[in-house]
Amino acid sequence: MEQRREMLEELLYAWMEMSLHIRGNRILDGFSFNEIMICGLLHRRQVSGQPPLTATELGDYTRLL
Repeated sequence: MEQRREMLEELLYAWMEMSLHIRGNRILDGFSFNEIMICGLLHRRQVSGQPPLTATELGDYTRLL
């Protein structure tokens, strides 16, 4: 349960950060919410220096197919 809460907080943070960056130029206008969520998660993971997530891990974290 704690891991899920942390993941949700991380996704919310990524969404807020992404929203700040795209507000002016709409570079992700054609992306779905889920695609933006995944991009934000991958970006935060890369910036933090953690190893990349696999497709299976992304599915587990987000519960997306």
